[in-house]
Amino acid sequence: MKLHIHLGAHKTGSTSLQFHLRKNEAKFADAGMAYIPMPEFRKRYSAFLNRIENRYPAFIRLLSPTIESRFRDQLVPSSGSSLVVISDENLLGGLAPIAAKHRLYPHAVRMVSAVKRAAGPNDAHYFLCIRNYPEFIVSMYLHLVIQGRRVPPLESVTADFLGGARGWAEVVADVANVVGADRLTVWTYEHYRDAPGAVLDVLAPGVPVELFVPPGNLAINRSLTAKGWQVMEALQDILTRTELASMGTLIRKFPFEEPNPKVVLDDPEALAELDDKYRRDKNAIVALGCRLLDGARAV
Repeated sequence: MKLHIHLGAHKTGSTSLQFHLRKNEAKFADAGMAYIPMPEFRKRYSAFLNRIENRYPAFIRLLSPTIESRFRDQLVPSSGSSLVVISDENLLGGLAPIAAKHRLYPHAVRMVSAVKRAAGPNDAHYFLCIRNYPEFIVSMYLHLVIQGRRVPPLESVTADFLGGARGWAEVVADVANVVGADRLTVWTYEHYRDAPGAVLDVLAPGVPVELFVPPGNLAINRSLTAKGWQVMEALQDILTRTELASMGTLIRKFPFEEPNPKVVLDDPEALAELDDKYRRDKNAIVALGCRLLDGARAV
């Protein structure tokens, strides 16, 4: 069986991608292919894997038989399909270890190795999306705040990336070392945002995917606005983490009055350095031998 496995990353348009895949399930079936809906897949497989990652990451290898059986059980209903597409950003790792270790996907090798073992003899190709640092840092940071996690100041997190902290080049290198660069396709969030159909054509070749306008109530993980962030910051020493997480869910949907701008990084020097880091990372990814989809630059 041929598998196309989208590993993540977080905050790179995964919810939008999965929405379009789900809406085109009938077309997958018509083409003799299948898409395993993310909620079902996560419930039966990746949620279990993430619990181990969060508590006892070293046990991922020890629990391989259980992990692998949970994965393969998901494939049974699609055993007659020529291609099965899986998409779950938690396969690369959860956000909790990023918050705890202040490193980008610190368990990527363990997590992707578990997926590769579970895929077994199937013909698997892997996919990964990366995003420009200024937008990714803010989006990831605010998502952790929404979850009620204690995180360093945003300036400190940004400084870590500027200081040579683990970035996309290192994460992609980890994945490529596990699955093989020839079996890894990377696209940028910017490429997906501008041409979602082109990404879906690569992820689901042969399926005439139709793009749909998401409904207004689609459960996308909205970021906090400037006012929402200020409220969450003010409550850090008052509420418990559970209470903060509940408040985060309310605050990100609260109808604040304008002006209520988005949170952005606005230091020109930092922005220039992060843009340069992103450019160097993309060059390093190409040098690994991975396929990179990035606008006009698709190699």
